[in-house]
Amino acid sequence: MGTEKTSEKSSAQDVLELVALGISYEAQNLDDKALETYEKALAADPHSLQALLAIAAFQNKKDDIEKAYEYMARVFDAHPENADAFVARGLLRFAEKARRPELADYEKALAIDPNHREALYNLAAAYLESSKVPAAADKVKRLKILVPQEGLVYYLEGLLRGREGRLKEEIKCYERARELDSDMVAVHYNLGVALQEAGRAAEAIDAFRVAMDLEPESLDIYLNLGSAYFDEGRNDDATTVLAKASEKFPECADVWYNLGYVLAASHQYDAAVEAYQKAVAIDNTMADAYYNMAFIRFKRGDYEKAIAGYQRVIELQPERFKAYYNLAFSFDRCQRYEEAIDIYKRTLTFRPDDHKTYSKLAMVYYHMKDWRKVRNASVRSLEMERVSNAEAHYYLGLVAEHEGKWEEAAEQMKSALRQEANFKDAHIKRAAALRRLGNLEEAKLEAKEAVRQKATASSYYELGRAYGELGEGQKALAAFKKALEFDKEDVKSIIAVADQLMKQNDVDGAIDTCRSSIEAGVNSYQLHYHLALALEAKGDLHESVAEGKRAAKLNKDFAPAYAVIGKAYKALGDEQRANKYLSRYRQLKP
Repeated sequence: MGTEKTSEKSSAQDVLELVALGISYEAQNLDDKALETYEKALAADPHSLQALLAIAAFQNKKDDIEKAYEYMARVFDAHPENADAFVARGLLRFAEKARRPELADYEKALAIDPNHREALYNLAAAYLESSKVPAAADKVKRLKILVPQEGLVYYLEGLLRGREGRLKEEIKCYERARELDSDMVAVHYNLGVALQEAGRAAEAIDAFRVAMDLEPESLDIYLNLGSAYFDEGRNDDATTVLAKASEKFPECADVWYNLGYVLAASHQYDAAVEAYQKAVAIDNTMADAYYNMAFIRFKRGDYEKAIAGYQRVIELQPERFKAYYNLAFSFDRCQRYEEAIDIYKRTLTFRPDDHKTYSKLAMVYYHMKDWRKVRNASVRSLEMERVSNAEAHYYLGLVAEHEGKWEEAAEQMKSALRQEANFKDAHIKRAAALRRLGNLEEAKLEAKEAVRQKATASSYYELGRAYGELGEGQKALAAFKKALEFDKEDVKSIIAVADQLMKQNDVDGAIDTCRSSIEAGVNSYQLHYHLALALEAKGDLHESVAEGKRAAKLNKDFAPAYAVIGKAYKALGDEQRANKYLSRYRQLKP
């Protein structure tokens, strides 16, 4: 009898050693050897719980679910009331996402063994995943009593505190879990996520980097590390991480989207667009990628491409209000006014009281020179929002300007500025209205304020006009030249420089200013006309005629061009031609 017992012990020990060896082979990815070893163990003991569980788990890992269940059936035939068996079947069912049977198996395991740690672990995790917080809390509480020094317990408690919204406690639990088990990837990862949520991006980076060292092939770790770098303002590092992720996971749309986002924030717009394009090529329902790509093109003035992008966003998200706004604005910039109006009106169907939409409609009508509708849309906007509606006052001011009502124009621009002090265009238009009213000093101050807020060709031009009418010729000339630094093709500023030079008897300077601009490609009838005037003043009458004719060719209804041609022919003694052009001038002049 004694010899027989010793032999049985020896056989059982052999089986356990074979199972352990098989597990070792699995860890080395030597799956063929692992399977062979498990089969040897079963041959030695067909009812071995450890061998049956090991081979069932192996088949599950190989995605041969049918075989895995075959071996589990053998487990229950041989060990019908074994807690480990129920836990193993629960894990198998977890792989199939068969939630209820999975939980039932774990509960059965606990009924057999109330202190079965793996059953408690798995139940806690399953309940947390199902947002059954009280049930999960019960299991975590029991685990803390059973194994108070296991990192996994504190990890599960961290997940629990996260579900409860107790962020500070969640972080402390993960930190304790890290102390007890520094090799658990999930602890470092979830700690990083919690730290980032708490605004502690620098610490989150450290946690994610440790997690990446432990598991270098995790997509989620790459994405979150990139996000943490971005939150910390380390855009170059974020770009490096996400670029590496795009190499490892080239078919992941989220990687390309995140890379595009960081590149755009770093003003690398071409690269950002390329990344967004790769994102939508993988997932053509990614509305945010389409939106951000369209926004880049919108900001860069590529309105036609922006239009296509915003239209796709609206297809995917019909209620995305900002997409409608930007789409309509893009239509306006492309002079597709009717389409812009249609889009703005569509926004009013789900935001009927949005005063800004009416202001934008006023803008489109202004570009169409439909002054009645500009006024109506602006008034409608003011009726909806009387507290802050600078744009509506601005467009009403433009209507008044068009009608020559300079006092009203100045007052409307003043109302706009009361509500939005940094409204540069309102300063410029108010300066122009005040200048028309003869309030030159005040006009100069408004123009200076516009320049201070944002120096542009328009703001410097209006400042030059104020200086010029105040008799400060040199300051006027300097301001007009400054305007050309911002826009060398601004015709009105070119002409203003030439006129100011003429006033200072620098005729050659005026001629050179006009000619150099024309040679640079600025082909304006007004520019040719002013060149003709300067040439006439110099006595170059034939050249004056030639430039006058160029002006008339570009705008056949521009009366002053015919006047300068007629005067030049008269001075040349060619009465017939002079009368012809002067007659045409009299026909066209207001």
